[in-house]
Amino acid sequence: MLDRGSSMENGSNSTQRLGFRPASLPQDEAFLKRLYGSTRDDLAQIPLPDLQKETLIEMQYEAQRRQYLIDFPEARHDILLINNEPAGRVMVNEERDLHQIIDVAILPEHRGMGVGESVIRAEQERACRAQKPLRLQVLVTNRAARLYERTGFKIIDSSQTHHVMEWTATEAEHVR
Repeated sequence: MLDRGSSMENGSNSTQRLGFRPASLPQDEAFLKRLYGSTRDDLAQIPLPDLQKETLIEMQYEAQRRQYLIDFPEARHDILLINNEPAGRVMVNEERDLHQIIDVAILPEHRGMGVGESVIRAEQERACRAQKPLRLQVLVTNRAARLYERTGFKIIDSSQTHHVMEWTATEAEHVR
């Protein structure tokens, strides 16, 4: 499981120490804004001067932050660390009947190296120990949907824009 002392091999045979810590430090806000901006290629493509793009991304970040606080006030909000440096975030709402991944975001320089899969596997283990399903929502066009399918998530509902996906531990996984 990915936790405060885990290591992971990436494709270049170097070991990365991965862990979580609560998103609570003063400098986390600037990191989270930068991380959010790195996930919004759609906004970066808008033909506006850089300052206006930055303002738009900041406004969108703030709208998302506020909405998450309203919709998921009890969600666990962690900073993903790689070699003790912020590299992403994960938000999970641990409800009575299920665990729901609200958001997973990883800086571009850490994508494609198995970090996202490690985060998903860690959340699957946590849900398994709680004997609850793990659910998430993903844009139909988001390439992370393939990761979720690869890690055992099944589509349980769809719209034109989003899939709702769920993972449930098998009996063998509950025994572990």
